[in-house]
Amino acid sequence: MRCLKGEYNTCLLENYYSDVALPNQKDALEEPYLCDIQKEQRPSKTLIYQVPVSNDIQWLLKEVAKELETIQSPLQFQVELVVEEIALNICSYAFPDDAAKEFQTFHLRMDLSDDEAYIEFIDSGKPFNPLTASPPDQTVPLADWAIGGLGLKLVKDQAKKCNYEYRDEQNHFEVLLCCRND
Repeated sequence: MRCLKGEYNTCLLENYYSDVALPNQKDALEEPYLCDIQKEQRPSKTLIYQVPVSNDIQWLLKEVAKELETIQSPLQFQVELVVEEIALNICSYAFPDDAAKEFQTFHLRMDLSDDEAYIEFIDSGKPFNPLTASPPDQTVPLADWAIGGLGLKLVKDQAKKCNYEYRDEQNHFEVLLCCRND
């Protein structure tokens, strides 16, 4: 653990190679595959982050890139894209009351192997299913595109599978990335 237990700050909660129950995160992470995505093999590395919503996410992107380099993942670009787009959306839109953002966090879990990446985001912001978001209208010139939707489209295009569930007053969004051999 890279921060003190009980301390409310930006930290990597756990970096482990086996199933470890985290004392204050057990409820949120007890069932790692909440929606439907199942791993056939044990991940080579699992990372769990607790991310303050009010913070800049650049530290998170650097940490994820560093961890992906250690396992030399061929999915590095796709994982970084998914983490950046979804984390930015959570920080920007999940908690409309700016004053409340100061006390909110979201959880990011990544199970990384040589040819797969399972990524799960859990937040207690307003319910939002990214799978039902309208993609941008690509028939109009780029300069006329409305803001929003392109990042989610990119995430969905990169994923082998995505799942969303609103459960226990939390958004659970899962993404499975695989090396494409087709």
